Amino acid sequence: MDMCSYLGSGVFGIRAPRWRFDYVARQARGARRSLPWRAAFLCLIAATTWVPNAGASSLDVAAQSYRRYLIEDIGRALTSARTLRQRIEGRDLDGARRAWIEARIGWERSEVFTSGFVPDLDQKIDAWPNARHGFHGIEAALFGANPTDALVEAREKTDALIAHLADLYAQLHDVPLTPQRLLNGIVRLAFEIGGSKADGGESRLSGTSLNDLQSNADGIELAYRIVFSATVEAAAPQLADAARAAVQRLKAAVQISALRNLDAGELRAHSEELVAILQVAAPEIGLDKPTLEEVAGQ
Repeated sequence: MDMCSYLGSGVFGIRAPRWRFDYVARQARGARRSLPWRAAFLCLIAATTWVPNAGASSLDVAAQSYRRYLIEDIGRALTSARTLRQRIEGRDLDGARRAWIEARIGWERSEVFTSGFVPDLDQKIDAWPNARHGFHGIEAALFGANPTDALVEAREKTDALIAHLADLYAQLHDVPLTPQRLLNGIVRLAFEIGGSKADGGESRLSGTSLNDLQSNADGIELAYRIVFSATVEAAAPQLADAARAAVQRLKAAVQISALRNLDAGELRAHSEELVAILQVAAPEIGLDKPTLEEVAGQ
């Protein structure tokens, strides 16, 4: 018998027709390390049918409010990349490394947007694990095993990074910010945090993978709060409470002093919980259930 059949017959103490979100969420949090319970929680999410409500108009307005934060964060990344180029010209390796780390903050906060809205630029700026260009190509030069040639090697790659970030920055004032694609971006990034990024992270040479995770979590919290929080609150207050709490648990899981202290299992459970809650919330605010892959035309 499959998991959903178990649920329908009342295994785990729940019968699907009498399902209440607040109860299931509490049980899931209380048994995060229990694979059967986590599977049950996600199965209930997928099986439950919700009737869409009106709210797209308020979401469109909220999405436009998010634009200024996006412009600010990408602008921060661009400014720091230009500082990086100056430090390279001044043959200041330590300064170049600091500027690279600073540039990552604004970029990582914006990843709820970048992979879904500008995938080509995303690949040019932050391809990973491909370290031949973009941020990670520069990271390999600045933090790699051959610091003598680091600045020379990083110069051309930094010029390309600046050009790509400037291209992106110019597009941000006009690119349509659709709520569906932003919600998809939040869900994908949350899932990624609990998956590949929890396993050592992507900025290993520089030792700043934890910084990436923290900036990602900040970006998720910002986008959810600015774009979706009020509309979910109006449509489904219990879901709104659950989503806010899940976001805070995700942020708390990465607020640690060193990556070696990260509890990858706990982080994965928090990320899955947030994904599941947002998949339930989407139809309540008139959106499709968010996907983990970008769909053309959304």
